[in-house]
Amino acid sequence: NLSFLSVELSDANLSGADLSGTRFHGGDLIGTDLSNAKLKGAKISANLKEAILTEADLSGAILTSVNLVEANMQGARLENTDLEGASLFKANLKGAHLKKANLTNTWANFAKLNDADLTNAFLNSATLTNSDLSGANLSNTALIGADLSGATLPGDLKNANFKDTKLGPINSWRLRDKI
Repeated sequence: NLSFLSVELSDANLSGADLSGTRFHGGDLIGTDLSNAKLKGAKISANLKEAILTEADLSGAILTSVNLVEANMQGARLENTDLEGASLFKANLKGAHLKKANLTNTWANFAKLNDADLTNAFLNSATLTNSDLSGANLSNTALIGADLSGATLPGDLKNANFKDTKLGPINSWRLRDKI
């Protein structure tokens, strides 16, 4: 397994690279192209602002408190990934696979989570104001204490836990029928 300490890889092209189990501690990966990269089980505590992670495999990775502002993670595999405290402001997670992911205390304002699979995910105390969750699967998702003000929520909400969740105002089509 590789280990990078405070390395500067901004705007690098690592598309398709197998970096499974790699550790990135500190440093910048701003705008780095990691599309289709394999980062299974990676531990990342670097700046990934505006990184390109489309279709990347981050299953089981640890990305706690990582800056993913405006990152493109469309279609990324993030099953069982720890994103606790991550900043996902304006991130594109359209169609991302987030089953059993930990998104507790994340800041995902204005994020695109449409068509994402968040089955059994933890979004406790997450801030998702003005985010688009249309078409997302929130089955059995924990949203305890989350802020969904202004969010679009017409996805599958079957058995989602909304205890102490701030829901209003929200943009939803017949939300009552979804819960």
